[in-house]
Amino acid sequence: MKARKLIEENGSFGPDELTVLCDALEEAWSFIEGYFDGEQVRDNARTKLAGVIVMLARSGTLEREQLRNDAIQMMERFLE
Repeated sequence: MKARKLIEENGSFGPDELTVLCDALEEAWSFIEGYFDGEQVRDNARTKLAGVIVMLARSGTLEREQLRNDAIQMMERFLE
């Protein structure tokens, strides 16, 4: 999967942080995936979500719940 790979191949985070980021991705995705129709649209949205999570983590947010919630809020803006 491109989205998970985007997170895992980011050299800025250690193994524990990568686990937190990947967990936040899966949790956030399970919350918003129903808003996207079609395989390509869903793949693009999931990749965008991964990018949002990496951006948030680089800015200092490294708590799973906070990453998940902030990423969901940012993705909801794309749906408006």
